[in-house]
Amino acid sequence: MTLTGALADTHRIDSGNQNFSAGARRRRLLKVRWHSRVMQNIAIILTLLLLPYWLLTLAHVHEVLCGRVGIALVFAFTGVGHFIKTSAMTQMLPGWVPMRVSLVYITGVFELLAAVAILIPPLSRYVGLALCVFLLLIVPSNIYAALERVDFGGHAAGPIYLLVRIPLQFFLIGWVYWFAVRQYENTA
Repeated sequence: MTLTGALADTHRIDSGNQNFSAGARRRRLLKVRWHSRVMQNIAIILTLLLLPYWLLTLAHVHEVLCGRVGIALVFAFTGVGHFIKTSAMTQMLPGWVPMRVSLVYITGVFELLAAVAILIPPLSRYVGLALCVFLLLIVPSNIYAALERVDFGGHAAGPIYLLVRIPLQFFLIGWVYWFAVRQYENTA
């Protein structure tokens, strides 16, 4: 459902019930905005991860390579985000963290390099291990951003966002482990 459709539904419901307060309408609108914002971010990441896997599998590409292409796309996307949304990503770190802007740039470079290196078979296992550790290390910044309601990537929704974000983080860790870290016979 689009935001416009949700507003139209809200108006129909509100006009049929005169006891509906302006505050209730505002809460409903914020809930719709939160759902669309959170779902948009989740949909982008999952699409980048899963769509190439499914398409390449249909083309009979080795399963390991299919999974790694998805990893590469996710980290290329998020790595570029460090340079496009630097200010917002800086806000995801507490003020006491030194050199926050530099840290955002450094992690962006790391993600872009990892996106390339995950596709190089002799490096992929080591890069996969590094990505798993990295994904664990950034969980506290996601928690901080949600608690502080940083207006970036769904964090503005507050702690409830973590109900979606934390499972996604562990799904990514599992995906990276499955396709890059564990040992395979005849790996791609």
